[in-house]
Amino acid sequence: MLNTITKSNPRQLCAFIFTLFISSACLRGIEPLLRWRWSNPSPHGNNVVDLIHTNGIYFQVGDRGQIHTSTDKQTWTHRESGTRKALRSLCFFRDRTFTSGEEGVIVSADFNLKFALTQLNTADWLEGLACSSDTIVAVGDNAAIYSSSDGTNWQRQAVAFSDWLRSVAFGLPGNKPVFVAVGEQGFVATSSNGVLWQRESAFTTADLNRVAWLRGQFWVVGDQGTVYTSSDGRRWTKVITGATGPLNAIAASADSMIVAGDMELRQHQGVAGWSDELSTFNLSPAPGTTYLSALHDGATFVVGGRAGLLVEGVKQNSASETSWLQLDSSPRSWLWGLKSFPAAFIAVGDKRTILTSANGIAWTAETVPAGANDDVLLGIGGRTNLAISVGTSGTILLSRGELLPVVSTNLDGTISTNLVDSLGLVWEQVSPPQPPQDLQGVATFGDLLVLSGSTGTILTSNDGQTWKKQITPTTSFLSGVDASPAGMVAVGRDGTILTSANAVLWQKRVSNTTNWIYRVRSLNGKWIAVGEGGILLTSTDTVFWKAQSSGTKAWLNDVCWDGSTFFAVGTQGTVLKSSDTITWENACAITGKSLTGAATDGTRLVTVGVEGVILRSRIRQPSLPIVFVRHPTNSTQTMFLFGGETDQRFRLDRSVDLQNWSIGPELDILDPSGTLIYEDSTQNAPERQFFRGVTIH
Repeated sequence: MLNTITKSNPRQLCAFIFTLFISSACLRGIEPLLRWRWSNPSPHGNNVVDLIHTNGIYFQVGDRGQIHTSTDKQTWTHRESGTRKALRSLCFFRDRTFTSGEEGVIVSADFNLKFALTQLNTADWLEGLACSSDTIVAVGDNAAIYSSSDGTNWQRQAVAFSDWLRSVAFGLPGNKPVFVAVGEQGFVATSSNGVLWQRESAFTTADLNRVAWLRGQFWVVGDQGTVYTSSDGRRWTKVITGATGPLNAIAASADSMIVAGDMELRQHQGVAGWSDELSTFNLSPAPGTTYLSALHDGATFVVGGRAGLLVEGVKQNSASETSWLQLDSSPRSWLWGLKSFPAAFIAVGDKRTILTSANGIAWTAETVPAGANDDVLLGIGGRTNLAISVGTSGTILLSRGELLPVVSTNLDGTISTNLVDSLGLVWEQVSPPQPPQDLQGVATFGDLLVLSGSTGTILTSNDGQTWKKQITPTTSFLSGVDASPAGMVAVGRDGTILTSANAVLWQKRVSNTTNWIYRVRSLNGKWIAVGEGGILLTSTDTVFWKAQSSGTKAWLNDVCWDGSTFFAVGTQGTVLKSSDTITWENACAITGKSLTGAATDGTRLVTVGVEGVILRSRIRQPSLPIVFVRHPTNSTQTMFLFGGETDQRFRLDRSVDLQNWSIGPELDILDPSGTLIYEDSTQNAPERQFFRGVTIH
């Protein structure tokens, strides 16, 4: 472990730096905990399930316990919630922000964004939160209704119904307190105090997804474009918005109302009626996606959706059309394949998407030949001087560029390694044998290129241009193929395993499963095949295959090896790791989205998946210490400039005597430049202090 300590005096403009080397408790060979970070979308790809704006801070919550905050809607900071359970709803109660979620989890934060975790010891998900001045209420599965007067002690209320609840709101119709809870099949219940609840007459059979108190009325939205209003929570009036899809969110300004959902965003302004904000006839329409949350912050509408998408609605004046602006430009095409080349990662996916990265952090979209809009690139492979991507309808794209790093000296004198023109790759279209088959597997066997695909297809080529179809003993889709110096293996649907010593003559092997074996890899002298239902097979000779217990029923899509540890990834954010391919343990990702490809460059593990997901985690700890300078700006504010390695996590401790240290905040260097600026606010700080940066593994 490498630490840096700085000694400073508030009267000085800068500090001197020195490095202290101490013994490390992180022994070589011990696998560090995977600490996941988002590479794409930016700033993250978690679904924005709920949004709130309070005291100048925006909060958003989503799956796997993810909380992000911002003061400007542009720069979002990840906050450690203390849980990996899904978070579903937000509200502000007694100077604290609360969120509820999976299996009775409650997370709260104070003004200093210090988070506290409460477990209500229930299997029920708490889908909605609402607050009055003296009570906070959480509702969810199996008619779960919990209330609290302080946010710490919660009591489940006895109710005379068992319906599943999805949302709750608090309002003051006629200055009388009323909680309204809504749920599946049009269920509505009301309460004056959050304790005693009464079921109300159903006015629809549609599932109701969100209720809110807006502009002196209760509004509720649900499936099938359902929108109703009520002045008291008991008698409801239908509102026709033109929406037909499921609606998940609703928000209002002083003169406008929006409802949002699955490919739905409708707005009502004055006497103009409801307009479709996704319509291409608008000057600046909102993107078509699934919207899950919405708010009005006093100036603009902010709507949150899948994969971290945030859209802002801006009006020049009360009579103008709303302009909808996406707050990030991240690609969100589904990604199906990933490979680590000697100097770069390449990921491929829907709509002929090819993304490249020198380090797994920053990614760039490559220019590819035009083709059918629905072409999907399913596989990527090749060697240092030849990359090949394949996909539906026989798509084959080749790039013959050398995948080599270019070292340059920056203006500040630092050295950086980049790749010219996003790897400098030029992609060309190749015509496959006719009739074309869907292709997915890509492998190299010596100088021979090998592809696999639908109806038992195996194609071979020496140059990437001329392909020959080989005879195979199957018609199953072969989704994976790989090679070792001794031979080849192809796997696919219905438990198919084929082997070959020369890529020409193929023989069927016994797998003892009918599950789809999706992908196979030759790693560290072993063969590993993964697929449907968590199946995981290993072999040392390609002939005999042994089923290993993966501990999951998730569909496993890929497997890789970093030199000491095997990693497997799959649906619902599944990540497994093993040192021997026999015993596997969960290394849960920070998303519940399906992961389709995994690769490592020896420094980082990278995985890609649906909706543009690209996650990374360091698998080798930084070799350099944190260095920093401190610049006091006034008696309570201090600016720190840190230098280190990207994805380096550390703690900033302080002391007045170099003996007794106060544990400080945990910080991340996320910028590709390896720098971080941090502003520290400390009241009544001592005149002289020592600071140290402690690397966290």
